[in-house]
Amino acid sequence: MDTKPDQLNSKTVWFDAVLENAPINIYLKAPDGTFLWVNQKFAETFGKPAEEFIGKTAEDHLAGGNLSLANQHDHRVLTTGEAETQEEVYLGRIYQVLKCPITDSTGDIIGLVGFDTDITELRETEAKLREQTLQLEQMIESRTQDLRRSEKQFRDLIEGSIQGMYITTGGSRIRFANAKAAQIYGYDTAEDLVALGSAERLFPPDELDRVIGYRVARQNGDEVPDSYETVGLRKDRSRIWLEYFVTHTEWEGEPAWQITLVDISGRKTLQEQLLRSQRLEAVGQLAGGIAHDFNNLLGVIMGNAEILDGSVPADESDTDHVEAIKQAVERGASLTSRLLSFSCQQTLTPTTMSISARIDGLADMLHRALGETITLKIEHDASLWPARIDASQLDHALLNLAINARDAMPQGGVLTVATRNVSLKDGDVATFEEFTPGDYVLITVSDTGTGMAPETVEKAFEPFFTTKDVGVGTGLGLSMTYGFVKQSNGHVTLKSTPHQGTVISLYLPRSKKRLESSSNRSTTDDVPPGTEIILVVEDNEDVRHISANALRNRGYSVIEAENGSEAIQHLKNGQAIDLLFTDVILPGGMNGVDIATEARRLQQGIKVLFTTGYAENAVMHDGQLDPATTLLVKPYRRDELLKRIRTILESTAD
Repeated sequence: MDTKPDQLNSKTVWFDAVLENAPINIYLKAPDGTFLWVNQKFAETFGKPAEEFIGKTAEDHLAGGNLSLANQHDHRVLTTGEAETQEEVYLGRIYQVLKCPITDSTGDIIGLVGFDTDITELRETEAKLREQTLQLEQMIESRTQDLRRSEKQFRDLIEGSIQGMYITTGGSRIRFANAKAAQIYGYDTAEDLVALGSAERLFPPDELDRVIGYRVARQNGDEVPDSYETVGLRKDRSRIWLEYFVTHTEWEGEPAWQITLVDISGRKTLQEQLLRSQRLEAVGQLAGGIAHDFNNLLGVIMGNAEILDGSVPADESDTDHVEAIKQAVERGASLTSRLLSFSCQQTLTPTTMSISARIDGLADMLHRALGETITLKIEHDASLWPARIDASQLDHALLNLAINARDAMPQGGVLTVATRNVSLKDGDVATFEEFTPGDYVLITVSDTGTGMAPETVEKAFEPFFTTKDVGVGTGLGLSMTYGFVKQSNGHVTLKSTPHQGTVISLYLPRSKKRLESSSNRSTTDDVPPGTEIILVVEDNEDVRHISANALRNRGYSVIEAENGSEAIQHLKNGQAIDLLFTDVILPGGMNGVDIATEARRLQQGIKVLFTTGYAENAVMHDGQLDPATTLLVKPYRRDELLKRIRTILESTAD
């Protein structure tokens, strides 16, 4: 009997063409591993005629792939009788391999069917997805006479797809859906998705007009893209981001739309995290620049205040004013320190320590900060790894978090500080920004307070952002913690729900070094004078004069230079210089490290002391000072400068 035109659209005929011409590798295997049939794509992939594979095993033809992994996959499917998917690499490409058992009428397994999908670029390139959709549409139009085979096998092929797919006819009626589409929308089965009736129920009301407009434009032949991003509505009414690829097709003789969809919610989340990270980085760079200039101003104020202090008789009331100036400078220095902490430009002095011991030692201070209405719970992993971290910055971070938690629990509550070991894998990348896999010591600080709204969580780490009243909070506590942990090569996460509390997690890199014992360094109030020659290099004239005059007043001979070229000229003049005191950041093409390198070449044995307002990469590695480098952080007191100069000059080695 002749085949009538309307019969050419049968689902069985459709399947044959899809199976033979599908853009994925499809093959049938006997239980002994020999190939019974391969499609054209399979043959093209390996560059051999399809006939050469029949009756042969993978070992005969598929050299260069992971044969052991593939054979194990075959064995599991044939043994368990269950379909199974895994990723395999061969011919330099990554494939998503789905293998399904084939049974006879009695239920016995008589072989397997394999679907190998090349996913090397599938998730990254929209053009390739469109090309695959176009190929599918072309195959539907050109191979309808061959689609007369098993509907079940057709469904197996579609169900094995890593993309969701459904087909609609007039009035947006859903006629077919695969299991992946049901999974994406949160339904148990594809039948549940089809039972919805109208595909318009898969969109939130505020998105429906745009979707209908797109469909009308496609029907009218307007110039619109084959794909578009939209918001989908899951069964639980939650929203997800989806990318749709829409093509014309037919279903049982009716004009239809085939919709291929990909859940891009994870990609959208990563994009939002990237934008947030870039915003924080930009704010951090601005904060670092402001702090650098502000530190120079504070240094000038401190220097002049110390000069006034030395000229005012001790019994006069003006000494109180001078002391107030110094205290204000120190508060300003603390403020810039927190700004530099956020911008990852502070100078860290890390040691390998026991985090649990450090937290236990801080418990009394945390109790006092929390007050009597809040219960403090400390929970430690008994086998906690050591971590390499700046102890004082960790103390400040935990204290800031405790104070924030206290303010979020005005009626009292519970603050829990817990520690444990965690190992972050590549699969955890979506959780963190600038992700680095490895072993970490995790500190979680959780409270039972008021929590935060999502819009507050989004800005919580930004400097000066605060929900507290004016004068109550600076908005630098969380930003300082964020910057300090990131500069220490760690990660920070914040989770909060209104009325349910907040959990802040600090991931500190594990250290495999031995624990270091803390030592208290003695300080000397009376610094002996010196007669050595010191070269001071500083581009800020006021800061340079303050430092130079302080040294001259203690008996040193001082040579001043504004930049690297002036400093090198003094070094070449032949006069022996005992110590180079140089700012790290300088104009003119030479930084302080460049000057020090040239100075050591010109005058062997010269001592070097660096100074800077923030952590300059030239003298810092990952925000930590090089062991052989001596650095004085701005703004500094006169006594600090004199003590450090004297210590370096009296040392036996530079």
